[in-house]
Amino acid sequence: MLQERFTQEEKAAIRENQRNSMETVLGDLPDEARPNARIVGKWLWVEFQGKPDSVVRDCLIMIGFRWNPARYAWQHSCGNGRTRKAPYDPKEKYGEVAVEA
Repeated sequence: MLQERFTQEEKAAIRENQRNSMETVLGDLPDEARPNARIVGKWLWVEFQGKPDSVVRDCLIMIGFRWNPARYAWQHSCGNGRTRKAPYDPKEKYGEVAVEA
């Protein structure tokens, strides 16, 4: 659920951004997140060592990322959404590729 601090227009934009392509998402990715970004299958994951500051978190949310507490990662489906959690570890199945700076 989107946090209450976002307006209805921002929430609509976030939902629309969740359908963006990998190229679009990578272009919008904040510099602070780029070193932590990995391509896992057709999805983009961002994993930080600790909790990123609120500006970075809000930026990730605005471009369509969702926090996955089970995998400790910010994830963007890049238009390839799923309706439920995969019964396997996507990193083991697809591997991961670092995003170039």
